[in-house]
Amino acid sequence: MPHTILLALAETAQHAAPAVAEAATETAENASANPLATFGVNWTLFVAQLVNFSIVIFALAKWVFKPLMKTMDERKAKIETGLKEAADAKTQLASAEAKSEEVIRDAHVVARDIVDKSKVKAEEEHEKRVQTSKQIVEEHLRDAKARAEREAEDAQRAAMKNLTEVVIAATDRVTSDAIDAKAHRALIEEAIQELKTA
Repeated sequence: MPHTILLALAETAQHAAPAVAEAATETAENASANPLATFGVNWTLFVAQLVNFSIVIFALAKWVFKPLMKTMDERKAKIETGLKEAADAKTQLASAEAKSEEVIRDAHVVARDIVDKSKVKAEEEHEKRVQTSKQIVEEHLRDAKARAEREAEDAQRAAMKNLTEVVIAATDRVTSDAIDAKAHRALIEEAIQELKTA
């Protein structure tokens, strides 16, 4: 479209060229008759130039300046939108960073709480196991003590039974043989020796 404008301007200039030449000759002829002509002002030429200038201004305003201003306004709007979006993004980034720091702090608190609870639970579990082990050891000790006491009682009963048998045997010998005190003492010592060896 700018090419057609330039072509139209060229055609207008070609058509105006003879008129300008004619006006120039008229100016020279009428210079003596027209007082403004002495200053070099030719009304016909001035009007032709004014018309050409008006056409150029109109063409530039319609097909050059208007689209150029529209493009500049669009560009300005895009730049303003971009700046606003950048400011919004910066605000959102700052907000996101603050939230992430808060989440990290919360995670540290939760982790510390979990570790503390785990330590307490581990100590409780350890204490329970220690108590259970103590109870098991105490039960084993009680069982061993009871077994030892039973075995001691059994041994004492066996010893008493043996002693009784030895005393009975010794008494039978004493009564049957009617021995003297010296022999009686020897028999008792012999019974005590048998009891010790049993």
